[in-house]
Amino acid sequence: MAKRSTVIIIVGFLVGLVVSIVAIALFQSQQLQNEITVQRRHIEVNQLIKNRGAKLSFGDSQTVSIDEEFTIPVVLTSEEFHVNGADIEISYDPQFLKIVLIENGEIFDHFVADEINEKEQKLLFSVAMDPDKVGFTGSATIATIMARALRPGTTALEYIYHKNDRNDSNVSVSDLPGEDVLEMAESLQITVQ
Repeated sequence: MAKRSTVIIIVGFLVGLVVSIVAIALFQSQQLQNEITVQRRHIEVNQLIKNRGAKLSFGDSQTVSIDEEFTIPVVLTSEEFHVNGADIEISYDPQFLKIVLIENGEIFDHFVADEINEKEQKLLFSVAMDPDKVGFTGSATIATIMARALRPGTTALEYIYHKNDRNDSNVSVSDLPGEDVLEMAESLQITVQ
């Protein structure tokens, strides 16, 4: 009787172990399938926006004097897709520049979450249109940065951007809801004399 109980316990344990292994394998298989689906979607979107996606720039390089306050346009260009929002992250060197303020341009209805973080050396802000609007196409200054030059030398402002990453600079459009169509982000060189 004790031998039979031991066998039943061992068989029960083995069945439970097999069921657990199968469940884990199915879960991992589903995760892998989801990752493949996301990767395929990124490939499809990248093909769709190739040479047609949105572009961020700052305008022409600038030469300024120490203690001079000057403006830097944040320019968004989208010739084909209707832009209805953007998240912007910009890196800068606070040893050369003091960011005084960031102002909304004239295109977007909402300007939110503006942050000047000297410790992390970056600026963050988001812009959005009212939900009932289609979005804009073309090129526009979506924000203006007011900065003060602190010391001589050459420095740069750069958009923090990685393709297909919505956790940094990204552009949302009504044509492809939920997708980032930012294809290019140009830096700006500033010379302080």
